Amino acid sequence: AMPFQASYSGLQDAFVSKIAPFTSSFIVSNTTANPNPVAINTACTITAQIDDTASNISYAEYSTDGGIQWYNMDAITDGTNSVNVSVTMSGFTESKLLTVSVRGTNEEGNTSEPESIYLPVYDPSAGFVTGGGWIWSPQGAYVADTSLEGKANFGFVAKYKKGANTPDGNTEFQFKTADLNFHSNTYEWLVVAGYKAMFKGTGTINGEGSYKFIISAIDGSLKDSSTQDKFRIRIWEEDGIGGETTVYDNQMNADMDAEPTTTLDGGSIIIHKVK
Repeated sequence: AMPFQASYSGLQDAFVSKIAPFTSSFIVSNTTANPNPVAINTACTITAQIDDTASNISYAEYSTDGGIQWYNMDAITDGTNSVNVSVTMSGFTESKLLTVSVRGTNEEGNTSEPESIYLPVYDPSAGFVTGGGWIWSPQGAYVADTSLEGKANFGFVAKYKKGANTPDGNTEFQFKTADLNFHSNTYEWLVVAGYKAMFKGTGTINGEGSYKFIISAIDGSLKDSSTQDKFRIRIWEEDGIGGETTVYDNQMNADMDAEPTTTLDGGSIIIHKVK
């Protein structure tokens, strides 16, 4: 699967700490993680390209928490304004969705805007998630007609079969008011972390096309006695050159790793622990 490029508007703005006035001459590009997604306790290499037409680059840093803590990447040659940088991270011990960012600093002390990607860290033995029920789809969620709202039904199961590194299952999402019937074809990854599960895959709308989707789900009973189950689905289309067009998102403009906020009006979400 292609690494999921962070492309939500304003996403990178939230990661900026000490940033020089932005100019297009100082750019981080081609940030990738290999492997992506990565299993727990498995090393992962981050690579990126840094270019600065105005000055030589002094050093590069990476972050795995969206820009709070920064760590040095492998040393780069002094006196050059175009470099490829990398770092190999030791394995992570728990499932989570990481926001990996890379930035450069030049000889003048200016720091570039970071480029960020998502890196799911999954545990094939961590359990699985099932859900079924309905939510009230709010105005704005269906991009083709933002005035539409109404009941939306969903059902899903996502789990790793023994020995597999891609999850198995099925997802259905139907928003009848918009004549939107989404059906999954394949899954790419599943992250189960405590009371929250996330999974990504591909599917069709009304039996046609090729769309990406991500579901975030909360099993409220695993958090505390007062938390309700919550559900978010984002469906989008990719243009093949890095661009995306959102088709549906019941939590529009929220980061991919944001906790879902839409409570179920019926049904339940259950994160099943491995016995």
